[in-house]
Formats: sequence, C-alpha cells, structure tokens
Amino acid sequence: MEKLDLRYYLFHAIEHVSMKSGENSYDHLDCFLQTGYIYPGREVQEHLPLEYRDRHYGSMSSHVYFALIENHLLPPSITNRFGEFSAFSEEIIGNLAFMFDESILHGQKIVFLPSLLSNEVLLSSKVPISMAQALYFPYEFPFDLVEHYQKNIMEESSFFGDEFTSINEKLRQQISLILDDPVSCLDTLYQPIDEIRTLLLQYQYNIPIVSECGRVLNKEEETKYFVKHYEEVKSLIKN
Repeated sequence: MEKLDLRYYLFHAIEHVSMKSGENSYDHLDCFLQTGYIYPGREVQEHLPLEYRDRHYGSMSSHVYFALIENHLLPPSITNRFGEFSAFSEEIIGNLAFMFDESILHGQKIVFLPSLLSNEVLLSSKVPISMAQALYFPYEFPFDLVEHYQKNIMEESSFFGDEFTSINEKLRQQISLILDDPVSCLDTLYQPIDEIRTLLLQYQYNIPIVSECGRVLNKEEETKYFVKHYEEVKSLIKN
C-alpha cells in the first residue's frame, strides 16, 4: 500500500475531527477550498466566503504557520527547533491538515520569531491550496494498527513496563474488533474519508488522503487485505 514519508512535509491544520460518523460537517475544510489560499491571520476575514464570515475568524498574525514532525528531514534552517513544545503535537494531532512539500518555500520570506513551539515554520505570504500534496487524517486505520502491532511484537523483548504492555493490549483489542466484521468496519471507518474526498473533488482537488502513519487511504485495497489475510491477522493477535 502506498505510503508518504511524513518527514518531508509541512502541515497546516484545518479543524478537529472525530471518528464518530456524522459528528463533523467539514465546514472549515469547505471554507479553505472555496477561498483557495491559506492567508496570514489578519487577512483571513476579508477573503472568507460570505456564508462563513460570521463563523470563522482570523487572528492579528501577519504570518502563515506550518508544523513539522519532530524527526523531519527538511532543512533545519527553516524552523525554530528549540521551543519548549512541539508544534506538531500542539497544532496538528487530532486535526485534519493540508500537507505541503518544501516547494511552498520558494519565493517566500521565512520569518523567525521567539516561540514556545519547536519545528514551526512561519511564512510571510499566502500559500495556494493548489500546492497541497495530500490531506492528513489524524487516525490510524486498521492496516496501520496491524503494522503497529507487528512492530511492537518484534520490539517487545527490548521494552519492559506496564505502559508498553497496555499499548499492545489496546492494539490487540482494536484489531480483534475489526476482525469481527472487517468489511462492515471498514465501510464505517471510511465514511468520513469518502465525504472528504467528495468535497475535495467538488473543488477539483484530486489529492490523496493519508492516515496518521502517512499511508494513502484506500478502502478497496484495505478491505482486500483483510479478506485475504484474515486468518493470518487473527493468528497474529492470538500469539
């Protein structure tokens, strides 16, 4: 299954999301797509579509903010690396986010300001959403959970403690629930992905949606995997 290396991307948060079906209408994403740009905070309000002007507000910032994951592979010279808190942890985790590669830096002035956040990149001008390479969806999906569990089993002899055991047990339980009815489970989990993809295509943004692990989300591929490897996965979590 195709996977993007998150270490090469800059992230801009869109909104908080939940895996509960129907809980979010993705209005904020729709607003971004209609506007077509990520603007510095103080410019946002004047560019909002009329139907969103009483619901979304900018800030007084003159910059556009991006976050990088902690072990990113982008040039260290573009970011503040020494803040007390992680920009990715504070701004991106739990949110939909646009993902950009470093081509958005071309022709931009990078701004450096004192900040409590590390791995944050500030640009002085608007960024076109047409340059987005993908959309980040902040959850592990079933195939990610299996990979995560397999990796933990291989490393188990090197780690000790209740926390590691608890993580593995939680993963095992999650995978077990998926195996009760993989097709139905994946249909449910992919409902918000289908809704987001429909919205993206409505504005002619044909970009992949990736999971928390960077894997390109594809319901058909994932369903085929669980149908084909059902017994193998079942055996894995019983060992």
